[in-house]
Amino acid sequence: MKRKAIAVLATLVLTFSMSSCNGYATAEKVNHVVAVIITLAEGDIPAFQAAGAINAQEVKVIENYLSTVSTLNSQYGSCVDNANNAKLKTNGKFLACLNIFLQGATDPQELAQFRILNPKAQQRVQLWVAAIQLGINTAIAALGGTTQQPVQIAPVSTPSAELEAFKIRVMEGM
Repeated sequence: MKRKAIAVLATLVLTFSMSSCNGYATAEKVNHVVAVIITLAEGDIPAFQAAGAINAQEVKVIENYLSTVSTLNSQYGSCVDNANNAKLKTNGKFLACLNIFLQGATDPQELAQFRILNPKAQQRVQLWVAAIQLGINTAIAALGGTTQQPVQIAPVSTPSAELEAFKIRVMEGM
């Protein structure tokens, strides 16, 4: 992904994930940001299918990934709540939850399925995956952890205008 695209998405996530220096609030915010991204992605699928950009098989691949990330997000939310109730007073407990979430959301076996999509659909899925990953990475960085490079599933980067439009949609969804 181009640096400009990453900057647009990072700004999006930074706006929400860094709203507080409190580790719990930062970790919890990721849960909400990812939920909005999933909701927006699910809402975009019918339009892509109607436009002929994706077929029924590709819809299933995308829906399976979004379902997996949604499940991971729910598990992550529980992990953060449990970590918040732990007596340990460090951000490390939230970092553990974030790292597990990031590992699941960027699982190479899951992402390899997107190679069947046409280039336009790959760009859109790239946008969703990058937004999810950058949301998690931003909180990891805020809590003093080590981030992961954004994964690339599309051969061509998503246009900056699409990134900016998606950022606005996520902000409206919060």
